[in-house]
Amino acid sequence: MESPLCFMDCEKRELFESELKLLQRREKHPYLHYLIKYLNNGDLLLDLGCGLLVNSNYLKDNGFNVVGLDISFEMLVLNEKKTLPLICGDGLKLPFKENSFGSLLLVDIIEHLPEEKVDEFIEETRRVLKDSGVIFLHIPLEKSLSYKVLNKLEMIWPKNPNHLHDYNLKEITQFIEREKYRILWEHKENGIAYFLGHYLRGIKLFIIVSKFLWRNLQNVFTTSYTACLSLRPYSNE
Repeated sequence: MESPLCFMDCEKRELFESELKLLQRREKHPYLHYLIKYLNNGDLLLDLGCGLLVNSNYLKDNGFNVVGLDISFEMLVLNEKKTLPLICGDGLKLPFKENSFGSLLLVDIIEHLPEEKVDEFIEETRRVLKDSGVIFLHIPLEKSLSYKVLNKLEMIWPKNPNHLHDYNLKEITQFIEREKYRILWEHKENGIAYFLGHYLRGIKLFIIVSKFLWRNLQNVFTTSYTACLSLRPYSNE
């Protein structure tokens, strides 16, 4: 049987291979375990843009029912050991009924959309989530100055050519406020600390300086954002 890659044009194959190369370097999301305490065992979970299933398999191994969805059929074919349901579909038109899922994983997804399509995408995710649903969101903030400098020096993850819109912390904060999500848990990755933690372990002075700068310039120094979000907004109680 011929590989599905054989039927791609050169441009599409190049983009696919760049995406695959980045995914092959990744393990499950380092903060995914924070999601577990907000989940109900009986609920279905949707991993949207499931890729090579590293996050899906982690949740499945922890006893949860997971469905993987990816727009790339070629990516799904690469998952030889299919231990959970896999569907090829578009996040802008999800092939599921309303209120089908108790949780949704959005790991490195939103930045793949044109900015003008994000609201349509979020509306579709709300449709398939239960009212009590929880979203696990991760987004690289490649518009931040910290990311741009570290990327230029090749000291942080490389930029994905498939991203259609870059974000910074201010934009993501405004996005969460606009959608009226309730933040259950969040983590803002300090780009300087990220660099120090990977390349300059033990240099305490630089860590102290980075923490001081971090408190005052979060929008500049935050290189990625992770959160568990509830569809239920804050109450007035």
